[in-house]
Amino acid sequence: MNLLFRKYCPQDFESICEIFSLSKKVEMSYSGIGIEIISLEKDEKLKSDFDNSQIIVAVLGEEILGFAGNNNDYISFMFVHPDYFGKGIGKALIMEVLINSQHVHLAVLKENIPAINLYKSFGFKIEKEFEGVYNGIKCKALKMVKL
Repeated sequence: MNLLFRKYCPQDFESICEIFSLSKKVEMSYSGIGIEIISLEKDEKLKSDFDNSQIIVAVLGEEILGFAGNNNDYISFMFVHPDYFGKGIGKALIMEVLINSQHVHLAVLKENIPAINLYKSFGFKIEKEFEGVYNGIKCKALKMVKL
């Protein structure tokens, strides 16, 4: 797979929103919570986080397969299109994010075992469990750190 990485540009937003919605639906299904997924463009807090993050996209040809973002030492976004789960795209995105910073943290849904295992493979450790909220629904989440 000839995967390339580049900085996000505004014309990517429609694809980013689709990947976010599809991936978020899978992520939330791990917890057994049946919840409506709010699109990225309609979620004011997440859209603000997105706008304040440095976003990179993983591209194969003309197709965006995933994206990641960081805001200083916080990995704010890490999403891969579900059709490409398990193909190394998440791993490659993390490697790209970590090029500029090795000391980072992130939040992940406690039941998202595939993502947790991916982060652990890069040396992330669980620092604490906390209660997060998505679309008004409380969710168990983990703060993971890489020092």
